[in-house]
Amino acid sequence: MVIKKSLSYKIFQCFNVTFLGILGITTLLPIIHIIAISLSNNAAVTANAVGIWPKGFNTASYAYLMRDIRFFKATSISIQRVLIGTLLNLTLILLTAYPLAQSDRDLRGRKLIAWYFVFTTLFSGGLIPTYLLIRDIGLMNKFAVLILPGAVPVFSVIMLMNYIKGLPKELFEACRIDGAGHLTCVSKIVVPLATPSLATLALFAIVGHWNEWFSATIYINDSADWPLQSLLRSLIAQSNNISRLIEAGNFEEALLLSDRSIRTAQIVYTTLPILVTYPFLQKFFVKGIVVGSVKG
Repeated sequence: MVIKKSLSYKIFQCFNVTFLGILGITTLLPIIHIIAISLSNNAAVTANAVGIWPKGFNTASYAYLMRDIRFFKATSISIQRVLIGTLLNLTLILLTAYPLAQSDRDLRGRKLIAWYFVFTTLFSGGLIPTYLLIRDIGLMNKFAVLILPGAVPVFSVIMLMNYIKGLPKELFEACRIDGAGHLTCVSKIVVPLATPSLATLALFAIVGHWNEWFSATIYINDSADWPLQSLLRSLIAQSNNISRLIEAGNFEEALLLSDRSIRTAQIVYTTLPILVTYPFLQKFFVKGIVVGSVKG
């Protein structure tokens, strides 16, 4: 049966597509503008003549960036942080959310334990007590300080807990009747069925670990051990790249580049991995968010 669409529906669809298309283009314009600046010469950038298309096209900013060994080491640290941190986050989220999703009969005091986790999202110890704690337990200037303090993201635990609550109880009952333990139920039932939610939480963890910069600046004294975003923030704040080129005698390159084009190249470099990762997890994103937030 073919349903004929009314004129008002067609007008709404046309308006909806046009509006969302314009909104999408508007969202992309700043990114395109930054890429254009990073590929433009010094004269065009200094004159603010660069729009969405490079002027005086060159890749000198990226060539300058590739010679900076600090960026490669910081990138390596960030990649390690993302891989280890995300794996640890998902493991602890899963092992925390599963028991909290059980009934009060299966886990006594479940509501009290759940509120204990929620309490941590409402109140924190503060920056100074947290710093003193990190110092006293010996995490200062160590790679683990980038991962352990945020190992159990409570918001993600609540999302996965609600997702697990929505799964049919008969599956878990059948699993237990067959003599399987809780870890088997988690690996054979929860993980396969909660793939959209886990993929969404993995995306949250990846973006969080990749973009976080503050903890390294206060817990790690040597900037050589900073992750990429912390190093980027420090370099953007300094903005003395051209001065270093002149001091090194690279006058031709100094005339071609500007601090602004170098900063935008650094921003593009640090943003690209997330832009590449997101499309692979995007298909799970909406479903994981919706299903994980419906049932409380």
